[in-house]
Amino acid sequence: MGISRWLVAAAGIAVTVGGGPIAVASDDEVVLGKTVPLTGAHKRSGTDTHNGYELAIRRINERGGIDVDGKRYRLMARYYDDNSDPLKAQELIGRLIHEDGVKFILGPYHAA
Repeated sequence: MGISRWLVAAAGIAVTVGGGPIAVASDDEVVLGKTVPLTGAHKRSGTDTHNGYELAIRRINERGGIDVDGKRYRLMARYYDDNSDPLKAQELIGRLIHEDGVKFILGPYHAA
């Protein structure tokens, strides 16, 4: 399964099992949260991961976004640099959820 198909499937599953309202930046955007190591020991793979997510989101949006119950949504990502630090990543995930209101988190590339 290609990355854009995977991301569409993951977003669809998240919307299906989420059970609550969709986190939106506007009436037609779904916000995906992520932390990535853009600095520190894992910056190279983190940058590749970040670029892959951005490419997938851009391609999905170029094709009209995702459909949820007949309504089209464009995807956008809110991300933070976790400095290759697992504790920082954990803190930032909390920030995405509790402060930014993000309902969907993209998984990490690797674990500590």
